Amino acid sequence: MAKIPYPTRLDPELLDAIKYQAKIRKRSVNGMIEILCEYGLQYLSDAVVEPMPILRNSNIESKTVS
Repeated sequence: MAKIPYPTRLDPELLDAIKYQAKIRKRSVNGMIEILCEYGLQYLSDAVVEPMPILRNSNIESKTVS
């Protein structure tokens, strides 16, 4: 599968921490960001998500975040 370039903005301290982790793991910064995103998605898919109340026209509806 081809990878799609996607520009993003990162806090300088976060980028420095990612660069450091990439260096000690002998990975590229892009590769490290990809792995961290995969770990984050795995964490989120394992976490229990409670429905969030959404205000719409002065009514509260329940919406599940997926």
